[in-house]
Amino acid sequence: MKNNKRGLIDTCGKVLLPCIYDDITISKNSVFVKRNNKWGLMYPMGHIVVPPKYDNYSIDFIVELNKRGLYIFCQGENMFIFNSTGKKILNGKYDFNEDYYFINSMLFFYPSSGLILGKEGKWGVFNF
Repeated sequence: MKNNKRGLIDTCGKVLLPCIYDDITISKNSVFVKRNNKWGLMYPMGHIVVPPKYDNYSIDFIVELNKRGLYIFCQGENMFIFNSTGKKILNGKYDFNEDYYFINSMLFFYPSSGLILGKEGKWGVFNF
């Protein structure tokens, strides 16, 4: 930590991420970084996958989705799903709630099929 900013170093002291982030959360091989109150995704060696420009990321589904190389980020009422290369593969407007993430819209993870998405009584499956 330097000037209330966070970064990452390896066990030999090599800087992996400079001390420019407000917060860092590590989950498996993914590093979620917060800069200027916005979240993004990096790999531990410093490669930016999703630039830090989103209000939040979904930790509830991250474990199962990480296994498939997928990440959910939210910006206002919009939800975005990125693959492991940072390509946006799904986005849409969903009602957002910090406790449950989705109220009137539903988002379910179904391991053998993919994501089941619903909004305003309409349902669909996003296969991955």
